[in-house]
Amino acid sequence: MLGGMCLSVVLVACGGGGGGGTEPESESVQSPTPGNPTAPPPTSPPPSPPPPQASTKLEPAWQTMQGNASHTGHVPVQLGRSRPVVAWEWPADPEDASLPAINPVATGNGSVYVATEARYCTATLHALDGLSGAVRWSREFAGTCNFNPPAVSGDRVYVATTGHGSAVLRALRTDNGEQVFGSPFDSQWYELLAPTVYDNAIYTNGGLDGGVYAFDRAGAPLWNGATADTELYAPAVDQTHVFHYSGTSLEIWERATGLHLGSILDTAASGNFASYEGAAVIGGHGNVIVRSRSGDAGGRVLSSFNVGSRQREWTTLRTYDTDPAVADGIVYAASNDGMRVDAIDETNGAVLWSWSPASGQGDSVFLHNIIVTDDVLLVSTDAAVHAVDLATRQSIWRHDQPGQLALSGHFLFITTGGDASDGRLVALDLSGTGGQVTAAATHRQKLGSGSAPEVGSGSAPQVGSGGSALQVIGGAAIAGRLKASSDESR
Repeated sequence: MLGGMCLSVVLVACGGGGGGGTEPESESVQSPTPGNPTAPPPTSPPPSPPPPQASTKLEPAWQTMQGNASHTGHVPVQLGRSRPVVAWEWPADPEDASLPAINPVATGNGSVYVATEARYCTATLHALDGLSGAVRWSREFAGTCNFNPPAVSGDRVYVATTGHGSAVLRALRTDNGEQVFGSPFDSQWYELLAPTVYDNAIYTNGGLDGGVYAFDRAGAPLWNGATADTELYAPAVDQTHVFHYSGTSLEIWERATGLHLGSILDTAASGNFASYEGAAVIGGHGNVIVRSRSGDAGGRVLSSFNVGSRQREWTTLRTYDTDPAVADGIVYAASNDGMRVDAIDETNGAVLWSWSPASGQGDSVFLHNIIVTDDVLLVSTDAAVHAVDLATRQSIWRHDQPGQLALSGHFLFITTGGDASDGRLVALDLSGTGGQVTAAATHRQKLGSGSAPEVGSGSAPQVGSGGSALQVIGGAAIAGRLKASSDESR
């Protein structure tokens, strides 16, 4: 949940119309077959990596929305089958029902930074010790109607406070919370996602009618570019470009100068967003992936655009409901249409394989975001956080405190509360201090054979005592369903 507002503002999303009516003919996408090298069968998991040292448990840091300036949601660590351990919860008093909601968190320099929503135009930024949850410092911001998620880079944490004509990008020291600068920019009651930091420059959503603003490390404005009237987005940035998806087109600027280099029309989209609630994702072959509106359904299709050719490469037929993750040529996205996570070929949009949570455990919708490491996928439903082994494509464990996810090294931070923050943050230690989850029974996917059999049945053993939120999949218990897919992109 993002920062609250002092005044009520009604935002109306531009909608209407069926999406994709002017699409070109569908591409012919082959279902995975035993001879298809792009979709190898699952293999036995490799041995778990040795536990990291305490000083490196939080590295690499989760710096901004989906972890990095490309918004890929990829954290280059190996989690293995480490048994999760609840390291700490914040606030320490779980009985306090009056907690303000908190925004998605960011990490850096051993701390996790928590921005509360504004109440009565006052909000607070807390720096918590990442390993213990102890409060290192807190800074209160009065006269703030919207307090937005933080981003971290080097020795600074960045956060934007917004209202009508009173938007300010603030930089604070990570060690003590002292403000380094406060740079004003135009805004019209916008709620924002976390700023994006790249090479000592900071990029944020803003403008009276939408836009991207760039600042240098000293807080001096570099440039700004106009976009459609949209809030709740974050620019994606690489060495050369800044990208923003408007709802109908991908806008591209030269990062150094702010020169507008062009637009790529999204012919699969059916209208702009008043609140995009996401970001473009920079892919691995000179492409950018977006979630675009298609019709009036809650989910959104995924589209990939080639930056060099200025062409749309593909669009999915299925709609998706989470911020995707991208790693090693695969896009991971969760769809509430069939309750499945799809692994999508980044080059052509073909679904390579899918995973679903087992039935009967209370999982009814996917929420928020997906994170992918070098060996594990993390995703939250409205009932639990799930860890899925990328090699076997089976569930490893589930933790019954759902919410927004942030992975800093081997610590998973969950902004709990399901669809809306309840003001609490839970830290799970995935470094192996709790031992290893017993490997699930080997099951190989029957590629090209239609629907796959159920993997496992029954209930998982409880780990811990009393009201432990963690369930571990031992043997084949509560393993998710594994399916070969014949979905096509268009």
